[in-house]
This record gives sequence, structure tokens and C-alpha cells, in this order.
Amino acid sequence: MKKIRFSYVILSLALFLIMLTFMRHVAKQVELISGGTAILDLNFYNSKEFMMQTLQELGQKGRDFYLSKFFIVDFFYPITYAAFYGFTILYVLEKLKNHSRLIKLLALIPVCGMCFDWMENVFIGSLLTTFPNDSAFLYLMVTMSTILKFSFVYLAVVTIIILVGIVIIKRNKFLNTN
Repeated sequence: MKKIRFSYVILSLALFLIMLTFMRHVAKQVELISGGTAILDLNFYNSKEFMMQTLQELGQKGRDFYLSKFFIVDFFYPITYAAFYGFTILYVLEKLKNHSRLIKLLALIPVCGMCFDWMENVFIGSLLTTFPNDSAFLYLMVTMSTILKFSFVYLAVVTIIILVGIVIIKRNKFLNTN
């Protein structure tokens, strides 16, 4: 398998930070257009009542902007965080030299987060386009996909922290034995 260069990690970090900045800018525009209402996919858990209230408060202009502008950015943003976290996991794993090939599957954790982020967007988009339709299924699917998105993203970060910790411990043991 091809070796992951540190430059891949740095490049994906740069793209991730650019998209994060752009995402925050567009989310602020949603708030401005809707009179202060924030986007739905920033919270780990949203109740059905909270989502219904948010959709109402967004107003037609806010819902339209959410669909036409925010979703475009929110399609690419998950790609950048999945690439950054995935490359970082693979890069750190390479520092652990003696590991099974299966452990490289850890790099799929952020990809799962990305997929659940896209699922969340599809369901939020459905809520936005069918508002004021009251679909318990859509609200449930938004909630589940949001929880799964955040769970996999947090798991990716924890995985990186643990792997970096293992690398540091192994490096210190090596230095102390020589």
C-alpha cells in the first residue's frame, strides 16, 4: 500500500480549515437571513419540537437559502474532514510499523461520519422542502443521522489521540532502552 506522506495530512488539514471557515460564514448568512435562527446540524441531538420550531423560525427565505447555498458547502465540508482525519489516522498508523493490515480500517471511521453527515443533509433537505409537513419518520432520521455523524467524527478524533499517545509511548520506550 502507498505510504501516506505528512504533506497529505497538512494539505487535507488546510482544505478542512478553509471549508470550516467557509461553512461558518455560510451558516452565519443563514442566521442573518432568518433573523438569528441557527442551522440544525450543529447540535448532537435535536428534539422534534426544536427542529419544528427552527424550521418555522427560518422562514421561507432562510429555508430557501439553507437549501440553495448552505447544502452546497455542507456537501464538500464532510469530504474535507473525512480526508483529514483519515489521512491522519493512516499516517500515525504507519509510525506504529508492526500492525495488521486490518487496523488500517480505522481510517474508515471518518468516512462513516461523512456518510452520516450526507444522510443527515438529505433528511434535513426533505424537512425543508416539505415544511410544514409533520413527518415523524423524517424527524427521527434527522436525529439518528446527526447522532451517528457526531459519534463517528468524535470517534475519529479519539482514535487519533489514542494512536498518537501509543506512538509517543513507544517512542519513549525506544529512547529509554537505547
